[in-house]
Amino acid sequence: MTSHNTSTAPDFTPFIQHTLADRVALVAGATRGAGRAIARDLARAGAYVYCTGRSTSSRPSDYGRDEIIDGTAELIRAEGSQAEALVCDHLQPGMIADAVGRIDDRWARLDILVNDIGEKPMSTGARNSGRRISTPECAWCVPVCLPT
Repeated sequence: MTSHNTSTAPDFTPFIQHTLADRVALVAGATRGAGRAIARDLARAGAYVYCTGRSTSSRPSDYGRDEIIDGTAELIRAEGSQAEALVCDHLQPGMIADAVGRIDDRWARLDILVNDIGEKPMSTGARNSGRRISTPECAWCVPVCLPT
């Protein structure tokens, strides 16, 4: 049987090798799950993170979930990093443009874009829209953020 030296812990170098200080990030769909985790990791690496999503305390999730977009930004700030929540229904191009406009007004740039949005085809949001939501529609924020 081989014995292992337990006196030194393995080096788990973070996946983000470079600091993201002075970088501006937008995480679309940061209310819960992977989007929330990505927003937190970007902030821990030093980025100023804008978190977007639909769920707020006054307009809860269509899925019966408790998480709200303000909660993601509050978690990040509680960890000592910088974040701002922007309420945005990513199926509404005007709301996307408004959110990106706020970022542009303050920073005149966007360094990092994470698109973690989607819609369950039979969710209340999809049913209320009267149509099925396709993958291209969930990606509307990408062309709004890219320079022309």
